[in-house]
Amino acid sequence: MDGDRIRLRSLIFFSMFIATRPITMPLTLILILTLLYLGGMLAFAISLRRPIAYTMVEDLPSVAVVIAARNEEESIAECLHSMSALDYPADRLRIIVVDDHSEDRTAEIVRDFAGRFPAISLVEAGEPEGHLRGKVKALVRGIEETTSDIIMMTDADCTVRPEWVRKTTGYFADPGVDLVAGFIRVDRGSWFVSLQALDWLFLISAASAGARLGFPVTAVGNNLSVRRSAYNAVGGYRELRFNVTEDLALFQAVTGQPDRRAVIPLDIESSVSTEACPSWSSLFHQRKRWFIGGKRMTSSRTAALAVVCAFYCVVLSGWAFLSIPLWGGIVAAKFLADYAMVSPSLQVLGGRHLVRYWIPFQLYLCFYVILFPLLAILSPRVTWKGRGFGGRNEKSPPTTS
Repeated sequence: MDGDRIRLRSLIFFSMFIATRPITMPLTLILILTLLYLGGMLAFAISLRRPIAYTMVEDLPSVAVVIAARNEEESIAECLHSMSALDYPADRLRIIVVDDHSEDRTAEIVRDFAGRFPAISLVEAGEPEGHLRGKVKALVRGIEETTSDIIMMTDADCTVRPEWVRKTTGYFADPGVDLVAGFIRVDRGSWFVSLQALDWLFLISAASAGARLGFPVTAVGNNLSVRRSAYNAVGGYRELRFNVTEDLALFQAVTGQPDRRAVIPLDIESSVSTEACPSWSSLFHQRKRWFIGGKRMTSSRTAALAVVCAFYCVVLSGWAFLSIPLWGGIVAAKFLADYAMVSPSLQVLGGRHLVRYWIPFQLYLCFYVILFPLLAILSPRVTWKGRGFGGRNEKSPPTTS
């Protein structure tokens, strides 16, 4: 068992242990957890209100947009329709859709678009190569199809605005920026969709604020761009250890290098729109995959997660062992601090209508932040697009990084 997994298991179990001993848990510890969490949210809220440097350059870099697609006949047409409307010079842009052994009409739909829009092309993922399998293999196939300056990645169920490429590449005008991860939006829908919309905004807001404070934590692959020189410097996906969340693996590899920086800008032009999970079951499997992929975190990130888990346990169970006024004050302070952190994103990305779901979202957030780290330890196997990954009996692939 690798050291990262041992650290995660130890810290998560410790946070659960102290949170399940309500009668003996010292009040001082509860107050420390509360202050750490509220202080972190306040720092995030302040940093998220600071703009990130952006420059419109005349000498535009070459860009390859890579989309891994497996059984996406219901969504790929809308995705490619948005890609065909991108405001970027045609001689500097390629849109590469990698068909990952689809069993439906995905390839047929892509070929139709490729016939009408020269920038769009279809390639086949090919067979697995060692640890290169699933989506990782598809991404490698697409990335190696070009030598573009900037590699941009999104998913087949996402749509983008016409300014998406131009605005994202503007952040690379800063030579110190090697990775850009944009925000994710979920369109209006039912209360279930709205919970997911808040979840996405909360996650990316925290990630954006952390990156601004010099504490890069995560990014999401449906809106992830990297400078090719930075991608090559870490060996690309061929050299990175296999992870069911390949986006996190690349993010951590790039930001773990000296003098390589990531930014997650808060603007609607560089954001993408994604489809919500259609059911609780699909949402469960998505979030489980995220947490399992996040097991290989640094000690500082794991410690931060343990503090959050322990604090959330206090929020959920504090009524049983704290005075009602004290517990109510902690809960109210959390709700307000979280809202202060995410409110800039709600305003910029048009999410004000989601505020009505804030209280149910807070309950949802507490339960899954506590539940999924445990699942990542106890049930490490995941299923994605009909294929299984992970599990205690699966050997970890070799790594040279």
